[in-house]
Amino acid sequence: MTDIDAVATPESHSGNFRAEGRPVGAGRGWDWIAEGFALFLKQPGIWILATVVLGVLFIAISMIPLLGSLANALLFPIFGAGLMLGCKALDQDGTLELAHLFAGFKRNTSNLVLVGVFNLVGWVVIALAVIAVVGGGVFMAVIRGGTPGAGLSILSVLL
Repeated sequence: MTDIDAVATPESHSGNFRAEGRPVGAGRGWDWIAEGFALFLKQPGIWILATVVLGVLFIAISMIPLLGSLANALLFPIFGAGLMLGCKALDQDGTLELAHLFAGFKRNTSNLVLVGVFNLVGWVVIALAVIAVVGGGVFMAVIRGGTPGAGLSILSVLL
């Protein structure tokens, strides 16, 4: 077992991916949240704008019947990667730009879409498991929101 300094800040390993990871103390969790908030405070206006733009895009895409929800599931990792590139830029004393939101379309787009596919497949498997446990009729009633007590029926089965 290795000794872990719970209060030490790990050095940045920008560009040096470690598949095995690196151990840090459990206390670092709150530090990560604080460091993320510090990144937000560097440029709060552009973060809010990027969030609003992303929200409007997802709402607009979701209005497309059937394909909208699928497209959102596939596009989410791409936009998320763009925001992560923006975080990296801020961490390296750069600036966050609205263009970072779309930066995921420039590199590794197919891999990011594949992440979206895996996420979508995972949700489908979970939905099918819930339908199998609860029953299709009750599940659809909950989705539609029209049958009183359907939620309690699901809750009683899950408990």
